[in-house]
Amino acid sequence: MAPEVDLFLVCDTTASMGRYISSLAATIRQVFAVIKLLFRGRVKLHVVSYKNYCDGKLVVTHRSQRTHSNKQILEFVADLVPHGGGDIPEAIKTALNFVHSTVNSIREASAISTEALVLIFTDAPPHHSHTLSRYWRHERDAIQTNPTYTAGYDWLSIRRAFQVASIPVFTFHSNLDCAYRTAQSVLFYSALGPVVLVENESTTEITKATMGLLLQLMGHKFEFSDLFTCVRVWADCAAFGGDAEDAVFPDVDARLTCTRLPFQFDALPWMDEDVSPLPALFETNEEYQRMVYHVFGALVTPTNVLALTYNTILAKLWRLICKRRSDPRYASLTTTLSLCVPALTGLDKQQVQQWIQESHNESHAIRDTIMALTHDIGSSDRSIIVLERNTLLDSVDPADLRSLARAPTPNAIRTVQSILTHLQLVTLDDGRPTDGLIDRDGVPHFLPLDLPDIKLFSFLCHLVAPGTVFSVRGSAVVAMLCVSSNHSIMKDRAHDFLHSIRGTWLPLDVATDYPEILSVEYIKLLHRHRQFLTPNELVVYDRLYAMHRMRLAATKDVDVTVGATPVKAQLRLDIKAKCLSCNTHVSVSLMTTKDLCAICVEYGLADARAIQRKHITPVNKSHMVECTVCHCLYAVVQPELLNIAPKCFYCRQWVKPRPIAPVVECVRCLNKYLDPAHLIEAPPGDVGWTCTPCLAVAPQAATMVKTVPFKTIMESNLELSREFGWTKPKRAQEFVDLAFNQHTNYFKLYTQHHALLFGVKPAQTQRHSQDKVIVVLVDGKPIHDAESLCKALVFNVLEGSLRDVCNLCFEEFSLPQLDSACGRCPTRVCQGCIGQWYGEVKIGRVLFTSHLTCPFCRQKPQPSVWLRYNKAARELATSPMPAMKANAYYGWCSTCGKIKEMMPKSCARDVPRLAKYECDDCIAKSAIYPQCPRCKVQTERIDGCNHILCICGQNWCYACGEEFESADSTYSHMYRECQVGL
Repeated sequence: MAPEVDLFLVCDTTASMGRYISSLAATIRQVFAVIKLLFRGRVKLHVVSYKNYCDGKLVVTHRSQRTHSNKQILEFVADLVPHGGGDIPEAIKTALNFVHSTVNSIREASAISTEALVLIFTDAPPHHSHTLSRYWRHERDAIQTNPTYTAGYDWLSIRRAFQVASIPVFTFHSNLDCAYRTAQSVLFYSALGPVVLVENESTTEITKATMGLLLQLMGHKFEFSDLFTCVRVWADCAAFGGDAEDAVFPDVDARLTCTRLPFQFDALPWMDEDVSPLPALFETNEEYQRMVYHVFGALVTPTNVLALTYNTILAKLWRLICKRRSDPRYASLTTTLSLCVPALTGLDKQQVQQWIQESHNESHAIRDTIMALTHDIGSSDRSIIVLERNTLLDSVDPADLRSLARAPTPNAIRTVQSILTHLQLVTLDDGRPTDGLIDRDGVPHFLPLDLPDIKLFSFLCHLVAPGTVFSVRGSAVVAMLCVSSNHSIMKDRAHDFLHSIRGTWLPLDVATDYPEILSVEYIKLLHRHRQFLTPNELVVYDRLYAMHRMRLAATKDVDVTVGATPVKAQLRLDIKAKCLSCNTHVSVSLMTTKDLCAICVEYGLADARAIQRKHITPVNKSHMVECTVCHCLYAVVQPELLNIAPKCFYCRQWVKPRPIAPVVECVRCLNKYLDPAHLIEAPPGDVGWTCTPCLAVAPQAATMVKTVPFKTIMESNLELSREFGWTKPKRAQEFVDLAFNQHTNYFKLYTQHHALLFGVKPAQTQRHSQDKVIVVLVDGKPIHDAESLCKALVFNVLEGSLRDVCNLCFEEFSLPQLDSACGRCPTRVCQGCIGQWYGEVKIGRVLFTSHLTCPFCRQKPQPSVWLRYNKAARELATSPMPAMKANAYYGWCSTCGKIKEMMPKSCARDVPRLAKYECDDCIAKSAIYPQCPRCKVQTERIDGCNHILCICGQNWCYACGEEFESADSTYSHMYRECQVGL
């Protein structure tokens, strides 16, 4: 049975040891991980802190896994503060006596054999007559009066006690202020065991050196040994064989030097642990798996992630984790790891990125799989796939290839497609690979055509980026590209592969762990390859694709034809009837009965006749308006008095329920005409009534074409949602709101609105029946030929090109990338151009007033436009502008913030290019009060000489503004050069 091991980390925590204390927490976390995952509790960690006898009674403090939890140990380390230390030496003798006593107590109480290992972190020698000690008597008395401290005060006595107890000691020692003092201190610790010279005291390097020592003591290789060094002063350890330290260690004035040794250590038999069973244990033991994932969850932080790059045990376990890519815990870890990398800087970041790159290298697994097939060749006409390399493929980044499974972006797909287009099928004459297809490590750079489908598509990227493999999702994406491009070599295999994995590679039931499968890229790709999806997957991706296209088309302009809206000031053809009361021909829309008009009813006969005589119109024309509520057309007799939005008599009633206006609809223009007295008669038959404008010589005057965004049409006609696959009419409003809500991504649509969108398996979309008339309203008015419009909308939205041209740069963009130039006019420009246009307005530069308005309609932009593209200029753009001359340049003063005239245009050959324009008034003020050359604060000298000591600490001359380092140099300058104002 392997013995228990007590590992002591003994750290000097006086004022000079701040970086060691900082590194201690990171070291302990790694030690915890190795102890837990490799030794599984056989090694017990102890943390011992020591100071000096001038720092109070608690010279030594201690936490141990035998008596405390890991959390308590970490809290103890976090509370350690580097302070104290009255003389150069520290109380290391007391700390070592404490360790020796603790080991003896553990061994006496333990029923099994135990071993101990000590690591010392220090930058000071022990108390000794030759080390300028002031507190050596305090330590001597404390040790001699403590009966458990049997190692003694004498350094050589302590050495012998640890040797007798078989406790190896290793020391990490920093450089002191001179090489001789460093050598003298190192000499003491080299009497106990090997000494590592810590030349770089960064937290990362101290932790790395500590773990490098421990890994070697465990029998593992440490790849960064060349970064560290061991030192010794005396080559012959027999020199430490004296009886007392005073007779052995030289005086402080001795000129000692250190000899450097390799950072190499022999393994300790009781620290050696076989790691070969770890893969099998990880695969079969669920409890061990949970332990590994938990430990790595704590290690994958910006503070500790570097441990993975040099700790071979953790690296081995990480590779085991990487093989379980379908495990949701792996996805969580990799996501956390990807967030850690940006938080690192410099060499640390580069080291982690390189390690991540190497952790994805599956060259050995690829070699074993392919060579196993190669050795089983029985025929002589075996076919393999090779890659015809070119300069384009040589620049491929393996990270781009691996990203294909997460997001099949155009760049990633383009990269994979470039690989597919350079694949070649080769038949081997003798059944064996030809020279040049296997590298010096035995890794083949070809793919046998008889590889299983999953391996064939997974290994494809290995041909361009050796060792890189696709996950199942990445392989499926590659297969889809082979199908869509009709790849001559791979298309049949791709069909078979995609059908074989159908329903297994899209984990929609755990989509929260794989949010990438609900990205826009996946939605578009899977819509193009619907034949490889299950019915349930089809429901999800068809719905999301329709909503995606609806979002893209939200701002798409749709031209619709509706009945023309009359203009109040213009006369329009109308049907009139004669009022027998006022004896005037009045529009039928104003007749209350067959022979009485509304004017007579409202004003009485006398006033009605006066009004009619004042507003005489032709017998077949009236001033017509459209009710803004019910959208019926009616006549007005006194148009000059209508100064508000028109409303018909019925819509003006403040009663509930509001009466319904009696109207008649024209079958051609679809306008509704008010007919209170029911005087409009339809012709016999089913042809319907036609209004007089439609019967006129120019019937097109009765209709007009309006341009309406697609989003507006959908929001005002919820029943159109069925044309886009929606089958729940009562919840159409929710569907439309979600479809156009840009703040809700597709992952949220699936996870947060699953019950609404996918909760009940919808039936096949039921199109409207042929005999049902579709009515589509725009601004409350029915549009013409709604059936054709619906078909065109569905085609254009789901299959058409949802792109347009920027009216400034004339490049083509998707519709969401184009905005109104000012928020008021319909002219669209790309975000880059509009940002550049309004971004020209900058403080300190020439002001061009054209950039304060829309480049097209010349209206002032909406405030939201300034907030988005030039927040700093919003106040200026919304304030009244001063009167400006056309023949002068104006600038935005960087000091007072006002618009001031710069110069006449005749005085400048070109437009002034200024970055910090200052108006004449501000320049004059600056000339009166000079600025401090450091903080630029204007300064007024009320009294005294020209020497100014600014509140920022700068010395300067008030006369010339020159800055100086001190008051003396300022006065010297004043006497020699600036003799004004002395």
